[in-house]
Amino acid sequence: MAVETDLALLESPWLELAPDAMIVVDPSGRLARVNALAEHLFGYPPGTLAGRPLEELIPTRLRERHRHHFKRYSVQPYFRLTGAGVSLWALRRDGSEFSAEISLNPLHTRSGIFTVAMIRDVSEHGRARQALERTATDLEQQLLERNAALLEVNAELRQQIRERIQTEIALREAEAEYRQLVENQPDLICRFLPDTTLTFVNAAYAQFFGKTAQELIGQRFIAFLSATEQAAVEAQLAAFALAAPSRQYEHQTLRADGAARWHLWHDFALFDERGKVTHFQSVGVDITSRKQAEEALFEEKERAQVTLHSIGDAVITTDRASIVQYLNPVAEALTGWPSAEARGRPLSEVFNIIDEQSREAAPDPVARCLQQGRIVGLANHTILISRSGKEYDIDDSAAPIRGWDGQVLGAVLVFHDITASRQLARQLAHDATHDPLTGLVNRAEFEKRLERALSSAQHYGARHALCYLDLDQFKRVNDLAGHAAGDELLKQVNSLLAGMFRERDTLARIGGDEFGLLLDNCPVDRAYIIAEAVVGAVRDYRFHWEGNTYQIGVSIGLVPITAQATSTAELLAQADIACYAAKGLGRNQVHIYQQADRESSLRHSETLGAAGLRDALEKNRFRLYYQPIVSLSEREQPRRYEVLLRVAQQPHSNQDGGLVLPATFIPAAERYGLMGAIDRWVIEAAFRDYAQGAGRTNARISINLSGNSLGDQGLLDFIELQLARYSFSPAQVCFEITETAAIHNLSRAAQLMTALKRRGCQLALDDFGSGLSSFHYLKTLPVDYLKIDGSFIKDINNNPSDCALVAAINQMSHTLGLQTIAEYTHNQTIVERLRELGVDYAQGYFFGKPAPWKQPS
Repeated sequence: MAVETDLALLESPWLELAPDAMIVVDPSGRLARVNALAEHLFGYPPGTLAGRPLEELIPTRLRERHRHHFKRYSVQPYFRLTGAGVSLWALRRDGSEFSAEISLNPLHTRSGIFTVAMIRDVSEHGRARQALERTATDLEQQLLERNAALLEVNAELRQQIRERIQTEIALREAEAEYRQLVENQPDLICRFLPDTTLTFVNAAYAQFFGKTAQELIGQRFIAFLSATEQAAVEAQLAAFALAAPSRQYEHQTLRADGAARWHLWHDFALFDERGKVTHFQSVGVDITSRKQAEEALFEEKERAQVTLHSIGDAVITTDRASIVQYLNPVAEALTGWPSAEARGRPLSEVFNIIDEQSREAAPDPVARCLQQGRIVGLANHTILISRSGKEYDIDDSAAPIRGWDGQVLGAVLVFHDITASRQLARQLAHDATHDPLTGLVNRAEFEKRLERALSSAQHYGARHALCYLDLDQFKRVNDLAGHAAGDELLKQVNSLLAGMFRERDTLARIGGDEFGLLLDNCPVDRAYIIAEAVVGAVRDYRFHWEGNTYQIGVSIGLVPITAQATSTAELLAQADIACYAAKGLGRNQVHIYQQADRESSLRHSETLGAAGLRDALEKNRFRLYYQPIVSLSEREQPRRYEVLLRVAQQPHSNQDGGLVLPATFIPAAERYGLMGAIDRWVIEAAFRDYAQGAGRTNARISINLSGNSLGDQGLLDFIELQLARYSFSPAQVCFEITETAAIHNLSRAAQLMTALKRRGCQLALDDFGSGLSSFHYLKTLPVDYLKIDGSFIKDINNNPSDCALVAAINQMSHTLGLQTIAEYTHNQTIVERLRELGVDYAQGYFFGKPAPWKQPS
């Protein structure tokens, strides 16, 4: 049987020690090694024979048969001793042939089967024998004369015997070195018979099973296996054949100490000349670490898969060429592509995005991510078009996936559906600039557009016109038919006027029954004609309500917008005065503002308001009223009250003893710069009330701060002084600032609110939702409460949009850690709906009307 050896042994000098010509043939049929006797025998100069094909040493006529024989021999190698079998013909370099006797010794190595062959020139040996016979005859005749020659021949024979012995010793040493090499291998090596009887095991094999080699050799290893494993092994061994002499497989085996180890086994079958298996040789390489790494990788991949299937965001992964590799279920739902169907497609085919405004294809974030090697986000207003054509507002980011060497392997795209929140933002942005009843532009937005028109007049000489419209007889309709009729009348007036102006003109509702009209690039004479047409249309209009018909009118004040105007406030004041003058001329008229109008037609109420407010401050005619703010939860909460302001009528007034509400005097106070002083009066008076009795109830109070006070550099010091003066705990007071005032004075509002927060006061954003253009401001302002604007609350049970907005604001507030307060809570059904939505507090007539401190509800 062939012995597996290391190729290094072929480099040993024993070939040169051989007494015969020796060659070593590699698995491809080339001469790997030759000794000097072989080079001499075949007539090749030293060093020129090795590396040549073996068939160059065979006559041409016999080479085809040699190739066939060598092919069979490669599959089923065998030994041949010198003298066994027939002699063969060999070819020298000079083309001469000779009869050769060849011995074969196959060596199994890791590189394949190498064959060591010893070659003798038989024809030369024949001549030598004949000569020897003649010599023997001559010796018989001349024994005495040739004794010396005989002795010389005997000495030569003894030398050959010694050399052969040395060769055999070298072979035994090589075999011992090979055995030592196998014994020292850390891999498990064994040899066994077809019935699984072990004939050899190395030290590592024996140590693994906790036995000695002697204890294992002679035993059938199949006896150690379960019945199922025995059947599998028998089937595997039976499958070996010349065409399939080896196999490789992985198997887990228990070590002697009970530890389970994985091995990669290589089994080799050895065949005899008839093709029958005589032995098996098996080598097991420990791959436990690799299997553990594979299992850990599988577990990590499984966790990643479960995570990707569970998260609420959509995830798409691609390779470095932006070819889709995976979609999680959310991505499948949004794109309309199953992951299996999308795999292998370009990302642009699956992830179809456009710009909302231009409707053009949006930049591919993954392409930019792969190109720049960094995280890339989508532009705002990006829309995903699904496979079905459905559109989603999305927000996303793409990040590169890198290998262990830092090279980009692909990208992961994470995006989520923000359709609802973006629609809410659009709705809130629209509501911030439009009147909820009529859908017209509101006063704040109208003033912005007026500011732009004034700027173009001042810088470029453009000519525009401003009209101030005040409906006549509107109050009569409101009083006789009710507020619902008044609201419907305003809507119908809007519809009546909608088609009378150009698209670039702006019609806005700037008061209860007051409208503003901005005519862009319109000279005053043309504006006058348009205004007259409006007067005529309203005059001819009839309002029908519940079987009754009402006639209304409109008075219009007209102001040309020129470079001489100094501010939008001045323009609005002039238009207001002109409108007042039109009413004084008999209503249903258009009046162009004249400078004389200011002196003769200033509104009586506003003149009284300015003087009256100063007098109220000087004579302490302001009154504080308190309205309860009630918790809607079942938990016990401290009582809260909002501080509201009233002005007592002057003694000589026709309404002695009456109270003026804030809506009447606040505009004048803001116009004449009196709000800062009024705010300070309210703060001191509220703290004083608290010290005189409110504190004993452990109540908390909310005080409104006007937009004018946000820029008051001394307000913070004043508040601290009053807190100390009345021993008032900052935690007991909450300052309310309207959303509109906070946004218009964002930097100053943030500074003041942060300072108040740092001192322990609480903060609320009032009228939230009335002027919001972005939720971003909530991250800037350190508020504790959001007071939801009453316009969303009062009709919450009848208007699904209002209900949805309140729910969204409430949910967003809670997400940000804020509590909510609903205004205008006037009945039980509103309270129940607010509780369903999870609103924290409510304020309104249902819980109590504003009253002085001694008698608040």
